[in-house]
Amino acid sequence: MTCFWDGILQSLNNNDFNLIGVPNKPNNRQFIQILKNKNTKTLHMRWNGKLISKNEINENVEAINCYNANTMNGGYMCSVSEPFLFLVSYLFKVKIIHRYCGRDMIYEPNCTHRKTLYYASDRGHFWKLK
Repeated sequence: MTCFWDGILQSLNNNDFNLIGVPNKPNNRQFIQILKNKNTKTLHMRWNGKLISKNEINENVEAINCYNANTMNGGYMCSVSEPFLFLVSYLFKVKIIHRYCGRDMIYEPNCTHRKTLYYASDRGHFWKLK
């Protein structure tokens, strides 16, 4: 079950990947590896309107570093304050609105965002909205 990765990739295009130096839209495994290779401290990110703490930033970097891409087919347990969504928002300069079990979680970079991505999830599935 790769719904988390599928949903994110469905909302990104070649222009988005060109922005981060990737010439073509990758597959799921390549995408995960790109995120792991470009993993960085997501400084000045906002989550639901508030800056995230240095501790949260460091925990997000560690969580992404520790993620094993070989487990992607077994599903991904997306969290309320999701490290990969922080990184996607930061790298691609996009605002993300993630409706998690009916409540909006908003990820915003500290710059003018290029577009807004919409996702939703419940306790077992993640999907792209709009």
